[in-house]
Amino acid sequence: MFLRKLKNKLRSLALVFLIQFSLAINSPTLTAFVLAVSARKINSLGRLTVLCLRRSIFIDDVQAMARWSGQIKYVIIEREHLRLVLYHFLTRVERETISETNYYTSNIGQAGKQRYYAYLNKMFPTLKKFINFEAGLAGNFGYIEQQELARIFLEKNIPFFVLHKEGLTFAGVDQATANEYVKIYKTFKFIGSKMLFYNQQIFQALVNLGIPGLNQDQAVVVGIPRMDNYFNSAGTDQPSNQVVLFSFYPSDKFFNFSGEAGGKKLATIKDIAYNFHLWLMRFAANNPKIKVVIKTKYAQQYLDYVTDIFNKNFRKKINNLVITNLGDASKLIKDSRVVLGFKSTTLLEGIIANRFIISPYFGDIIPNDALDYFTKYPELVKYAKTEKELSEWILQTDRYLDYNQESKNKFLTDLIYLPDGRASLRTEQAIINTIKNNK
Repeated sequence: MFLRKLKNKLRSLALVFLIQFSLAINSPTLTAFVLAVSARKINSLGRLTVLCLRRSIFIDDVQAMARWSGQIKYVIIEREHLRLVLYHFLTRVERETISETNYYTSNIGQAGKQRYYAYLNKMFPTLKKFINFEAGLAGNFGYIEQQELARIFLEKNIPFFVLHKEGLTFAGVDQATANEYVKIYKTFKFIGSKMLFYNQQIFQALVNLGIPGLNQDQAVVVGIPRMDNYFNSAGTDQPSNQVVLFSFYPSDKFFNFSGEAGGKKLATIKDIAYNFHLWLMRFAANNPKIKVVIKTKYAQQYLDYVTDIFNKNFRKKINNLVITNLGDASKLIKDSRVVLGFKSTTLLEGIIANRFIISPYFGDIIPNDALDYFTKYPELVKYAKTEKELSEWILQTDRYLDYNQESKNKFLTDLIYLPDGRASLRTEQAIINTIKNNK
């Protein structure tokens, strides 16, 4: 494990060095070569080739499409490598201030963006020659390093798609609430051929918002491809004596609190989140025969958040407790009896897999606020208000696990469109049809 991590780290550093070197000598051809040879390939038997910009959850969708539809070969380049190229043409101050929300509404980095576009334009033919792609695909339409690249795709009459992995609306909310939620995108533009959506509400909300470049004809609802993993293997996976918490970082989940009152609420929310993690660690210490996994996002700050909680409260290792930022979420869910977390699609995956779901309770702080997937479906989740409740539910899942199938299906339809295991097929077909119609 250590040697593999060291090898990956050295490879990553070498690629960064080569990209920076190619920029220093002003060689778009070398940059394209480095991006191409470092690209990861998924489904080499696909009849069409699509260039992808990597993002962790998005790549889970891509892998599902390759597995359950299999018509497209995906060649994946690191989005962060493109950002290196963009940042090369920006000053330090511009790098710190440019963002998705101001990319099209300010003059920050204007000259740098033009130079970035010119460099990509020179790089593009070589990249296409090496990879021979017929379209581009990303998991969000706001990434700053993506804007000029997508523009070049369209200028060269090559389709560019976005499988919109962000902004999953909450089950049961009305369309007016969904419309309000997507106003965070009001300064964005859509540069692409077609945007593919997880569910009907987010589709309608973004179309209603009137984002430049996006209209009804450029949008289609397909569902969430990675959820096919559960529908298409239903009944074949038997969980072990394991529980998994998909750790949540309070400042990420509750970013819209401001002022003194908002600050106090956020402080209380942070306490609840802290205790929820701590309760599960204590549960692991008190129940050594049950494996407890706390899975964080990959970035070091998320891993540090959980390890700091552990280090402040425990003096020695708990053998049955694993804290990690690695591992496949799908496998962790399939191997676990209980899935814990908050406002994460992993909880939806747990519902599909018929796992027991536990979340922290924030209702006393933010009542009547659609901040939880289960706001209108509380029967599908257990909200742990105390450490005792959390422990009791984990130890007695058979007693409490009893999903109403009608409620479960309605919940899933609200969030993932059709709960039929065919999202991968719909997504790839939408891409293929657009490529064919574009020729």
